[in-house]
Amino acid sequence: MSWLSFANPALGLCLLGVAIPIAIHLYHRREPRQIEFPTIRFLRRTVTEQSIFRRLRHIILLALRALFIALVAFAFLKPFISYSSLAANPKQGGTAAVLVLDGSMSMGYIRRGVTPFAKAKAEAIQLLDSLRPGDRANLILAAAAPVASYPRLAPNVHGLEEDLHRSTVTAARADIAAAFRMAAAQLARDDSPQKEVYVFSDFQRSNWSDVDLAWIEKDYRVYFVDVGIPDAANRAITSVAVRPNAPVAAEPMVVECQVANFTAERQDVPVRLRFDTGEEMERSVRVPPFSSAPVSFPCRMGGPGTYPGEVSIPEDGLAPDDRRFFVIAVQEKVRVLIVTDSDPKDRRSASYFLSRAMRPSRDGAGKLSVRTIRPDQLRRCTLKDYDVILLAETGAMGRDALARLLHTIREGGSVVFFLCDREAGENLAALDALGEGERVLPFTVGEQFDLSAQRNAFTYFREANFDSPLLQMFRNPEKGDLTSIKVYRFHQTIPVDDLSEVLLTYEDGTIAMARRNVGSGTLVLCNFSPALDASNLARNVNFVPLIHEMIRHLRPQQGTETGSLVGEPCRTSIPLPRGGATVTARGPASEELAVATDRMGDSVSVAIEGAAQPGVYRVLADGDVAAAVAVNVHPDESDLRPMDKQAIAKRSRSGDKHFVEAGTGERTLAGVRLGRPIWHYFLMVSLLVISMEQALTHRWRRT
Repeated sequence: MSWLSFANPALGLCLLGVAIPIAIHLYHRREPRQIEFPTIRFLRRTVTEQSIFRRLRHIILLALRALFIALVAFAFLKPFISYSSLAANPKQGGTAAVLVLDGSMSMGYIRRGVTPFAKAKAEAIQLLDSLRPGDRANLILAAAAPVASYPRLAPNVHGLEEDLHRSTVTAARADIAAAFRMAAAQLARDDSPQKEVYVFSDFQRSNWSDVDLAWIEKDYRVYFVDVGIPDAANRAITSVAVRPNAPVAAEPMVVECQVANFTAERQDVPVRLRFDTGEEMERSVRVPPFSSAPVSFPCRMGGPGTYPGEVSIPEDGLAPDDRRFFVIAVQEKVRVLIVTDSDPKDRRSASYFLSRAMRPSRDGAGKLSVRTIRPDQLRRCTLKDYDVILLAETGAMGRDALARLLHTIREGGSVVFFLCDREAGENLAALDALGEGERVLPFTVGEQFDLSAQRNAFTYFREANFDSPLLQMFRNPEKGDLTSIKVYRFHQTIPVDDLSEVLLTYEDGTIAMARRNVGSGTLVLCNFSPALDASNLARNVNFVPLIHEMIRHLRPQQGTETGSLVGEPCRTSIPLPRGGATVTARGPASEELAVATDRMGDSVSVAIEGAAQPGVYRVLADGDVAAAVAVNVHPDESDLRPMDKQAIAKRSRSGDKHFVEAGTGERTLAGVRLGRPIWHYFLMVSLLVISMEQALTHRWRRT
């Protein structure tokens, strides 16, 4: 619904000017004089007809002149059509206005030299210029963390305009919800009778799909200003992963990236891989519309170390997502951690045989690096630095240690529990309880059976799942026969569900070995022990290959992107420097950055401050590079398709909300907020009226 209002109602007295032509007409009107003529019938009829016609001409000219004066007077009143009742009848006492400016990466999309962010700044400056004396306002830049110009609304509009001129689009994903919460808190503290919120954004679908607008009160006046570029097309690299996650020197590996095509046409995209060492590779991929396709680069590193690199495609309107950085940490050996409460030097303990199986040669040579710790040392150990974690003869474990193990599994780690003692069932039950409703164990552990006290009492492995990579090599009996292993001590088991993979079973159907995916990682339960009093596994020729096959295939193979996203905390860990070395950091442009460190056992957790741009950040200990972290843009920012405006509006409880388009047109911010001015139409019509009056006057004078 629209209302007709006036910007200068005080000039309404100008309408009295309509009386001027009427008064002049009345003043100059001639009174008829009676003149005696001979009674001539035809002459009298002619005079009567001419008198009526002339009187009609005078009335027409009078009406045109009065209409001209009225139209000019209305033009001075500056009439406009307002789309809001509040615009037509603004409340007295001033307005509190909060401007929320979307600063996410998608706002930097450029077409013909124009970006949505530049359009938003121009609209916001025009809005600030239109505020009246007594109004209060504030500017909130919605970035990874929202930033307000003032702690509360203030009348200093000039300062807000300066902040607008200085503001730049970020490379992060904006936290729109946090920006709205900040705006709500500021409006709640203000006592202005009229409160307004202005949101300048491209309303990108991925960023607005879960934004909560319930904080907007019913009496708030809300403007959603769409500054997006229609039909914005974009291509991007959305992820880079390395398989395996932690490769060993000279081991074949694959760098795989996902190329996304957010256009309506199929694209042939050239993709280039480049390492900091100077090595480059290039491939091309065909990507369907609004889809993605993988590109793989096989490579091999000759020695251990840190190898930063980047994958890139030709730049388009949104350049930051056309490159993605990664860091490959090549190890010298596969890192295995054994957690046990027994003495690893005890030649009858499970931990002793596990350690010997992974390092069969006395000189310690091989592809595995093994470390043994006690359960109480878990809180001081950086578990993510190990590829596989084995637990055997741990005794009763604390809640904190089990919680750290569960977190490691969910984050992509691999943990193997050997059920060696009676406390194993209690530990696993406590671990399952930490899942908070999510099933963690592949089977439920019951009471322990001990057949060692009985003479010639033991059980065999009966069935094996040779389709599993962990047991695949034993499919051929010539390479190993698992049924020759005798087990004296094991636990009763109850299957949980079909999501667990049973690998081995005993003769009576009891589960001997099973695995379950938990989060991004894997948990394996081995219902047996390599201790001499629990089985003859350690003396069996299949023991060493079984342990090596387990570790080989439990290493995180699935490539998952590591590093950080712009706007999120950037953290890594380095070995504990010797002699109190100074830890610093450098950004992609070799700029010095501050760091915060926290010692975690034999390593140091490093948080890099100010990682606001994509690239590779390096951590240095006394000037030497100790670690590197890849920081990339959020992949959700690459899909530039906007969200449905009506879906956004429905989330707001405001009774007066508007979606407007930036730039020219009828539904502009100025037009909706202040109304559409129509005074110039009155001037145009007045010129047309006076022209008609002049034309008629000139014509009738001749007659």
